Amino acid sequence: MQKDSGHSHAGHDHSHEPITKVVPQQPEHVLRLIALGENLGRNGVTVVEDGRLKADELSAKGLTKGLPYFEKRLMSMMGVLSDKKVISQDEVEQRKDELKKTQKGSEFELRVLALTNLLVEKGVVTQEYINERYEIVRARTPMTGAKIIARAWVDPEFKAKLKKDAKSAIMEMGPSLLDANNGEPVDTWSITRLEVIENTEKVRNVIVCTLCSCYPRGILGEPPEWYVSDSYRERIVKEPRKVLAEMGTKLGGDVETKVYDSSADIRYMVIPIRPKGTEGMTEDQLAELVTRDSLIGVTDPVAQPQK
Repeated sequence: MQKDSGHSHAGHDHSHEPITKVVPQQPEHVLRLIALGENLGRNGVTVVEDGRLKADELSAKGLTKGLPYFEKRLMSMMGVLSDKKVISQDEVEQRKDELKKTQKGSEFELRVLALTNLLVEKGVVTQEYINERYEIVRARTPMTGAKIIARAWVDPEFKAKLKKDAKSAIMEMGPSLLDANNGEPVDTWSITRLEVIENTEKVRNVIVCTLCSCYPRGILGEPPEWYVSDSYRERIVKEPRKVLAEMGTKLGGDVETKVYDSSADIRYMVIPIRPKGTEGMTEDQLAELVTRDSLIGVTDPVAQPQK
């Protein structure tokens, strides 16, 4: 955890809208790439550390400079698979060029398709399981997190349990919130700790993953592009107050900022401050006030449901 050094973040795509109104989705080919990566991980073909090491290697050579996050992720995946002699990068490029003759799409889109098709043909993965994982990935939204926060706002006992042992509290609230069909697989949750931290009038908690893109996808959906950007990851730990101001959250001088760094072993979610004047609202109504970005700590919930 890093504390504010007292000191950014240009206008990234971030959502201050209620989760029920705006559920950001990555393009289909990105979701397919995510599903493919999860498939390879569950099959034991690759592990998270493989991708991180390869990403660092490619970055050090300047091969991924300026590329969007998911294009870097594809390059790392292909590099790992090439190192393990599962598939060669030349094979992928050749298949991509063949696909160009019959299909439309960017180089990135066609490369994802080429890699997927080749891995299926080689029996490394199955199309059936890729499709299954794709549907799971596509169905992930921050609404699960919003429902958890709404319960914490109205039930002090639940909130205390959530802060002490988040996964146990969520399982008591509803086991399906953590099952494989609603996000990250149960076997992933068994080895990953979830910490839920509460914002107050004097402390603002913010989440980042400085290494890559660790994020509680099962309850918050896929991370937004700005969360995995180099700019956010580098600047939020150095100048959180300035970054938050650029995102529309200006803090008083007496408010302390704490930045929590996610990892493969621990993920975080923020309990934002409940908006004033919402005492008579139901849990469902309160969940509509929660924004995706407020669950990461960079913004506050909206004051009332937006039509």
